[in-house]
Amino acid sequence: MPSYSRPGVYINEAPLKAIVTNRPGRTTASFVGTSTRGPIGKPVLIASWNSFVSVYGDISPSFELGYSVFQFFANGGVECYVSRVLTGSTTANTASTLALTHDTNKTLFTATSKLAGVDGDNITIVASENASNDDTDTSGGTGLLDVTVKYKGVTKETYVGLTFANATSEGTATEAINNAVSGSQYITVSAQATNNHVSGDQVNTSFATAVTFTLTGGATGGQAEKATGYVRGTVADTASNYFLLTAENAGAWGSDLTVEISAGDEAASTTTYGTFTMIVKLGGAEKERWSEISIDTTNARCITALLNNYSDYLRVSALAAPTKAANTTITAGTYALVGGSDGTAALAADYNASLGYLEQVTGDLIINMPGVTDSSTVNFGLAYAETRGTGFVIIDPDTSLTTAAQALSAVSPYSNSGYGAVYYPGATVSDPTKTGPAALRTAPLGGAIMAIYGKAERMHSVAKAPAGYTLELANVFGLASNYTEAEEGTLYDANINPVRLVPGTGAIVNGTRTLAPTAPAKYIPIRRTLNYVKARMKTLTQFAVFEPNDVNLRQRVISVIQTDLRTLWANGGLKGTSESQAFYVTCDATNNTTSTIANGELHVEVGLALQYPAEYIIINVSQWTGGANAVETL
Repeated sequence: MPSYSRPGVYINEAPLKAIVTNRPGRTTASFVGTSTRGPIGKPVLIASWNSFVSVYGDISPSFELGYSVFQFFANGGVECYVSRVLTGSTTANTASTLALTHDTNKTLFTATSKLAGVDGDNITIVASENASNDDTDTSGGTGLLDVTVKYKGVTKETYVGLTFANATSEGTATEAINNAVSGSQYITVSAQATNNHVSGDQVNTSFATAVTFTLTGGATGGQAEKATGYVRGTVADTASNYFLLTAENAGAWGSDLTVEISAGDEAASTTTYGTFTMIVKLGGAEKERWSEISIDTTNARCITALLNNYSDYLRVSALAAPTKAANTTITAGTYALVGGSDGTAALAADYNASLGYLEQVTGDLIINMPGVTDSSTVNFGLAYAETRGTGFVIIDPDTSLTTAAQALSAVSPYSNSGYGAVYYPGATVSDPTKTGPAALRTAPLGGAIMAIYGKAERMHSVAKAPAGYTLELANVFGLASNYTEAEEGTLYDANINPVRLVPGTGAIVNGTRTLAPTAPAKYIPIRRTLNYVKARMKTLTQFAVFEPNDVNLRQRVISVIQTDLRTLWANGGLKGTSESQAFYVTCDATNNTTSTIANGELHVEVGLALQYPAEYIIINVSQWTGGANAVETL
């Protein structure tokens, strides 16, 4: 110990102490599923329903994820991670096409969709005679045609006075529609005719009245696509592409994006490109507004720096760098993004990839894959949870199954894993997208049950079974099937947890078993307690890495682990009337030998007295008449 003789202040340097924090609701809910939009490759922490909508879009009948997350928050869920699933297919989608003909078999040109897959079938082309067409000229290629391109019935582009003398000159159908700057976002033109099929006389005969053609044959059998669209300007009064906008992530949602460009306060000159304002809209609703931005990469408000770092909707690329001039400026107007596609349906391998992204989240996870019931995907989820060691999967029911026998058959291919639990049947729940008596839908209850898991843990401990009369499910108005007590027993014997309606209480979960066939792994509280302890031990002992591997370190490790397990025991998470009965921690010379220390290893053994749930309450009731008993079992 140092000796001190001079009065004053002495500073000593000491090792950093281990500081462990723990947030409320320690187990984290996580959803893995398909959605309208959202990032791919990283889970996002969602703390409210509005937060989910801002990142992944509103509820859509095409995706179960939104409904499940809504149920989660409606039942008291606190926060969750969401990992979006999207097809990983690299197969190109089949484009829609149209041979624009007249007089039965005379082809003017072939139009091919630029949109991904079946979305191209929403394109129609309206052809009509131009007002200046010479109705009597029979020479080849002399016709003048007006062409309007529509998408889902809405006019998107109009080309006036297209000529057919050749396929390369300015103003011809091919040059005008395929032009890289002013051409179509929706179609490309090929095989344009130049003969007398498109004479002034023929155009008058066939298109004096407008004729509508529809592209067909598109097939979405492959990859997902991001919507794109150019914003244009002028370079020395000549039209030019200024930059390319791309939806932040793939999906059909991107085709609902538009941007409105208007002039800013600073005009273009020989020293500046000027500024402009860009409003980003989704489905017509304003989402972002970027004021006084520029295409100048040296400007602090350059569009690439701002949008690529801060926009939730768009990314910018292919930025032009023309010579600055007063007649070099962005063109005001409304620009649409097109070509977004969800691709083919997600497969088990796609879910497996998105499950893997959860490795970015530390700690104990409860996992739900909304609406997923096929055995391949479910077994991927169970395998991931078991490999992770701190995951647990809540498996949704097939809502179309109405009998106990069907439920048994559907669940039989699932792995006999202690890392997951399945719940039947589906339920009639409120539909937030509708109003009135029809605002109901049949749905799985995975999101609501996830919230019940968290509520049980916050109210009691991780060892409390997420089931029973005190944990009713909100917004449930009926079940897809009302099982008899005998059928519930049959399901529970097969490790399927029944959901039942109780008069005066509502819907409750009436089971607490995993898919494992034998005890103790068959009980949800047992598995979840082990998962929780494993996750906590990993967090608690991080400080020990690279510390001197001696008796002092071992004692510090024992101390922090014992403190945490003491709290778990005090909350009813472990059984026993004393700490010594509830748990033990060994980290001493008995399991840390000279050899293990030389290998850089520190070994800790933790023993737990786990709580088993009371599944069956057996009460014997007897009549007592002063000497004789008649016993009945309740």
